[in-house]
Amino acid sequence: MPTVDQMIDALALTFAEELAVKNNAPNMMPLNPTAQGWTGQMIREMLSKAIVGESDSLLSILKGRLEDIKNIFDAVLNENGVYAGTFASGAEEPQNGEDFWFKIVD
Repeated sequence: MPTVDQMIDALALTFAEELAVKNNAPNMMPLNPTAQGWTGQMIREMLSKAIVGESDSLLSILKGRLEDIKNIFDAVLNENGVYAGTFASGAEEPQNGEDFWFKIVD
């Protein structure tokens, strides 16, 4: 299983994903689509493909990344939702119900 750092690094948008979304963008349509035989439905599909398409769209990438983020949280939290790892060097373990996620440590 990958480490949490590797899982976080994998969240970055890859060049291939960026290129796939750009290839679905409306600017890839012909300049005068109806004159070239495109129907209204074909134009609507092309306009929405880069944003909400089933694959290679902003929505499909976002859904995948949110699932990855959930998996990262699952990897670092135990079944009670409590941090299950170790604290960074020099960081103190929270006391008396303190929330370490938002505590600033000098």
